[in-house]
Amino acid sequence: MKFVKVGWNGILFETPEDLRLLSERGNFKTGYMRLESENGILEIKWDPIPKRAKTISEVASEFIKQLGKKSKKTEISVRKTKATSVFKHDASYISLKTNMEESVYLWYCNESNRIIICHFAFRSMDEPSRMVVERVMDTLKCHGEDANIWSLLGFSFKAPSTFLLSERKMTVGGSHLILVESKLTPYKETRREIFFQYYSMANLLFKDDYKDPAKWMENNYIKNLKRRYGKLEFQKVEPCRFRRHIAAIQKGASKSGFLSRGKSLYNNLTWYCSKSNRIYSVTVSSHVRKMFFLKHELDEEAFEKLTKEVFSSIRCH
Repeated sequence: MKFVKVGWNGILFETPEDLRLLSERGNFKTGYMRLESENGILEIKWDPIPKRAKTISEVASEFIKQLGKKSKKTEISVRKTKATSVFKHDASYISLKTNMEESVYLWYCNESNRIIICHFAFRSMDEPSRMVVERVMDTLKCHGEDANIWSLLGFSFKAPSTFLLSERKMTVGGSHLILVESKLTPYKETRREIFFQYYSMANLLFKDDYKDPAKWMENNYIKNLKRRYGKLEFQKVEPCRFRRHIAAIQKGASKSGFLSRGKSLYNNLTWYCSKSNRIYSVTVSSHVRKMFFLKHELDEEAFEKLTKEVFSSIRCH
């Protein structure tokens, strides 16, 4: 059984390769993801810890009630409950019998200020199923990393934990994520973004230029970036190699506004991955907007450092 890393909204764990994402929603504070295979289901749910925190046993009771409402025609039998630990947190384990064999882990992560619930459901709790549960829970991390790993759908990269998921879209033809770090004061707004995007079936969708990243950017992608970033201008393309793939790096900048003036910097890395048959394009940007009587200030050294850290962490297959 081959296992792969899954990283999403500050939660990292290992899961079988055939357990694939079916749905996800939310953000770092509150969210949900569901992975499925032919033999079972894994659901992970997280919510902020309320000011008047309930005990783990109370949270467990509420979860079982909600599960009962969803499965009105199925009898729920609690087989076993016990105290356990997950990533150094005190946790509760519940074994349930419905029309499937189910295991539930619940705990408070004070470091990320979240209640986290992991719910497994299998047709039978045989040895392979138990191995899955053990591997997920033994490898699960819910806090403590300086950088969050974003790993799903065959790609992975690292981003500082201050970058939060702002937007995403996942389709058969391709996916994109936008992570944002922002700060706002009365006269100044600063924002940094990581715009990670790929297109599947590249040899079919872009048969004329998929092997030439610079040409593909010019013919297919620049207009997408300009829709988001406005008057973006890139300098000359620099061909390069990335993970043994032919790639192109471009640097750009833009200015806007009169009373409220803005300045932005951009670094883009684009390449074709033959192993996954995907075109990847990753744009790291830094933006500042100030009132006209203040000077524009962008820390170019910090921006280049961020770009280097993000680009060097990317895995595309």
